[in-house]
Amino acid sequence: MKQEILTLQKQAVQAIDRGRYSEVDRICRKILELDPRFADAWFLLGMAAAGKMDVGQALFAVTKALELAPNNTEYLAQLAKLSALVNKNRQALDAARHALSLKPETAHTLDTLGVVLTKLGEFALARDALTRAVSKSPDNAQFHFNLASAEQFLGNHSGAEKHYRAAIKLQPRFARAHWALSELRKNKPDAARVTELKGLLTDAPVENGEELYLSHALSRELEKQGDYAAAFDLLQNAKFRYRAGLNYSWRVDQRMFDAIRQSFPLEKSQTTAPASQGTNAIFVIGMPRSGTTLVERILSTHPQVTSLGELQDFGLAVKRASGSTSRKALDESVTAQTETMDMAQIGQNYLAATASRLPEGGRFIDKMPLNFLYAGYILAALPAARIVCLRRNPMDTCISNYRQLFAISFSYYNYHYDLEDTAHFYRMFHELMDIWTGLYGNRIYQIEYESLVANPEDEARALLAYCDLPWDERVLDFHKNTSAVATASTMQVRQPLYSSSIGRWKHYAEQLAPIAKIFDRHGIEYQSPAVASGEGGSAD
Repeated sequence: MKQEILTLQKQAVQAIDRGRYSEVDRICRKILELDPRFADAWFLLGMAAAGKMDVGQALFAVTKALELAPNNTEYLAQLAKLSALVNKNRQALDAARHALSLKPETAHTLDTLGVVLTKLGEFALARDALTRAVSKSPDNAQFHFNLASAEQFLGNHSGAEKHYRAAIKLQPRFARAHWALSELRKNKPDAARVTELKGLLTDAPVENGEELYLSHALSRELEKQGDYAAAFDLLQNAKFRYRAGLNYSWRVDQRMFDAIRQSFPLEKSQTTAPASQGTNAIFVIGMPRSGTTLVERILSTHPQVTSLGELQDFGLAVKRASGSTSRKALDESVTAQTETMDMAQIGQNYLAATASRLPEGGRFIDKMPLNFLYAGYILAALPAARIVCLRRNPMDTCISNYRQLFAISFSYYNYHYDLEDTAHFYRMFHELMDIWTGLYGNRIYQIEYESLVANPEDEARALLAYCDLPWDERVLDFHKNTSAVATASTMQVRQPLYSSSIGRWKHYAEQLAPIAKIFDRHGIEYQSPAVASGEGGSAD
């Protein structure tokens, strides 16, 4: 019987490799009829379920495998990965740490753990695991890329560049690595890279995003040479082609914004949550690329504050409270239940989700920019929370969003593939913030990026006062903060404050004429004078 089971196990592994998940189910259930305690059959059932995107069933099966083999590092790594996929972050971190304590030896397991730990914000642990993965499998380009990302988040510029280049050497068409390298070297012109990227773009496919990544990389290189028109045309063409494959226009988001606004007339801005609930929470919100990372770094340099990064926990708490079965985190099916939601419970669930990541008695930052969608929910569920909203010149904000390549799998960023969609998304943000301000007044602290750059100490003092934090001059040295940064501004915020990203939109004034008309039509001011001029940038 043992030999029969091993033969079936081999067949199941082969079926997994070929993506034949129904065949895996059949084989593994036959194994379990012969031996219900054969752990690997449960594990392979879990991997087949994961392949079919049934994460709940995958977690169930992998957990059963671990009940039979609790110290199997491959099982633990997959439990961590699956848990992170459904935002069971505490379970994911516990599984990853347990696996590391057992000193796994296989490169694939180490890489899986490193990627999960990166997602969980445990960058130092991630780097250790990924370094070991690369040492065991130095010819794997993806392992080098994953290690480079962790090094970049930790501020190790040279280490990140080394491993991005290693990934490209091993896999010359590794489009995402080319893009990451160009982002890393934002202010260093490289004529050889221009030639290389042009060659790679000649036959780059659109569907998998390869053309998009390479076009962003080449556009960045052309910008460094001052060829703004060519840089813009390249982006526009690639983004147009990629957007054509998406079922999206700005009107899709308009429906969501309208539904949020309709859920919060003035009489519903009250809450049953305790007035002191959320005292330790500081939310930094705003349009992406508007300075949210800069403010996060200023605040988190204060000794009483810890940044937890860009959390999805609040939105998930709202989604669960709504009972919606929609695949989207926020849509009309969620907002329709606003009146029936238990706001106090939402706040309690959110605080419970963050508690394990905090030093005792400390204040924390949740720096998810798109939490501006939830500002009303936040202040109803966490009445004592502080919300800081960044405002940046609309033109600079839009061109910075358009020039950035956000996660292509995250539908909330679908607006940034088209410039006019981006302008409409900014307009919707602007209008929604007016609604929140009308409801909550000075409970939301609004800070202009340009003013912060021009008068950092005055603005920092006012910011800390709003957050009920004592003045500490170390916040002005935010660039010396050694904690990790997992955003597009990971390298900029490690430099002293500078103003050269202000007014950058004027390089593209001709191309931005269509969105100027949108702003004019809706009364949105965008001609505010720049504080200074130059090249570069420090906004996120």
